[in-house]
Amino acid sequence: MMQLIKKLSEPKLLLFIAVIYSIFITVLFLFPFTPEAKPLLKNGDKIVHIILHFGLYFIWTLFYFNANKERSFSKSILIIGALCLFYGIIIEILQYIFPFYRQADFWDIVANFIGTVLGLIAFLSVNKRFKM
Repeated sequence: MMQLIKKLSEPKLLLFIAVIYSIFITVLFLFPFTPEAKPLLKNGDKIVHIILHFGLYFIWTLFYFNANKERSFSKSILIIGALCLFYGIIIEILQYIFPFYRQADFWDIVANFIGTVLGLIAFLSVNKRFKM
């Protein structure tokens, strides 16, 4: 099991996964939906934002700390979190500016923040357990 974890935590593989994941969620957040499209749950999109930003933070943090052995831990996790939140804000601005049939929503940014914090908690748990 540990051998598999070491293989999956190689920086090149993690970078590839992080970039593909980032592209995937960018397309997902900017994909043009028609105005007739209705969400399955009333606030289901907030759950999606939480889950996707959880993954975004977790994957990029795993990559960064596996690629950079000499690092400032506290400063780095805050910078990665700020970049993930900035990314979410940019997506909301693009949804507002461009006619994607999408709407910018302050609560999406809050959901992004919650997902990022949950990603941080998960990373700290994994980091402590596997001593990355």
